Amino acid sequence: MTQAGVATVLEFRACKPHSKPYGRSFPSFVWRLSSAVTRILGIDPGSQRTGVGVIDADATGTMRHVFHTAVKLLDNETFPLRLKQIFDDLCALIDEHRPDEVAIEKVFMARNPDSALKLGQARGAAICAAVHKGLTVTEYAPKEIKQAVVGSGGADKAQIQ
Repeated sequence: MTQAGVATVLEFRACKPHSKPYGRSFPSFVWRLSSAVTRILGIDPGSQRTGVGVIDADATGTMRHVFHTAVKLLDNETFPLRLKQIFDDLCALIDEHRPDEVAIEKVFMARNPDSALKLGQARGAAICAAVHKGLTVTEYAPKEIKQAVVGSGGADKAQIQ
């Protein structure tokens, strides 16, 4: 996925109201008075490339880009080694950037069942890395992300970028 694709996951998560950060409820006025920043790791999983982005978002919805990359997986000899690389690289990125939470794209039904299974396994490796590091993972459907960014759940990639 492109860097813009990762940004859409991050933008959608950051734009959601933070009325329940970290699983606790706070009155909205507390967030308006607070300058707390939430660091969000966004993951756009793939079996050939996995997009990763980190942003800081505050209670006002202001976002700041921190980091982004595409984890390239095609140099691995086998598919299980690709999954290991996703897990290892995401664990290292989590250690380096210390996100508070993770946003990841949900699987959508692909035309090719083999591709859908591989995507699901890549997501699993990414989710396991986040959970292994003690992070909360929130999943978003591609339509939700497109609706939040463009205003239409049927938007194509060019509109989102």
